[in-house]
Amino acid sequence: MLAVNRISKSYPTPRGPLTVLSEVSFSLAPGDAAAIMGPSGSGKSSLLYILGGLEPPSSGTVTLDGRNPFELDPDALAAFRNRSIGFVFQDHCLLPQCTVLENVLVPTLVAPARGDADRARALLDRVGLSDRSDHRPAELSGGERQRVALARSLAPRPRLLLLDEPLANLDISSEQGIVSVLARLARAEGIAVLLSAHDMNPLMPVMDRIVYVAAGRVAVGTADEVVQPEVLSGLYGQHVDVIRVHGRVLVVAAPEGIDAAEAAAEDLGVIR
Repeated sequence: MLAVNRISKSYPTPRGPLTVLSEVSFSLAPGDAAAIMGPSGSGKSSLLYILGGLEPPSSGTVTLDGRNPFELDPDALAAFRNRSIGFVFQDHCLLPQCTVLENVLVPTLVAPARGDADRARALLDRVGLSDRSDHRPAELSGGERQRVALARSLAPRPRLLLLDEPLANLDISSEQGIVSVLARLARAEGIAVLLSAHDMNPLMPVMDRIVYVAAGRVAVGTADEVVQPEVLSGLYGQHVDVIRVHGRVLVVAAPEGIDAAEAAAEDLGVIR
């Protein structure tokens, strides 16, 4: 459904082009859930914006259901994004004066259809907020507000759901709840879900794919394939060891690679 073919992204700087993504390729099928990992400034958000049709790649192609959004004229691109792509930004952008149910219904106001209210209530039930539909955002916890934003992004029935750091500032219980909901929704809605995150540990049990970005290089595969010493060492350019303890990941390095180990450990959300 989603095909990413050798996309690269560079930004101009006084010292010349800065390449944050270099020939990234992967694909997602309906029901797949994947995570973009990497340090701050590594290009995670750039990749999400490219996939969301918000920013073109410097080279390469992206197709969703066989269509390349960047080949469309501006009006067609906007319609394509509204119809096919759901985006949850770091700022939930909930309307404080509206109830939870009204917030979920906001996207349907662009092209209202019969059954919108029923779908909004069904989505709130799926994210575990059916009993909070009449509340205002200020009355919700951070995890609950994230669930409202998630339900709202699904209201127009997108084919691809993108989430920028959806686990940021959440406690462990809320993280686990959001990850579990995302995996269930990907399968139930038959959509592809792609999210960026710093902490891999909550994601490893449910993510079908990891897209790890560092120093302009990318490794793509399952969590077991990507979180390996040789893979992380290649990405960071220094030796990195990976130890698994009680289902969590611990990154350790030889003395000459301590900087890389610290960076990788921070990316993975490991408590050292």
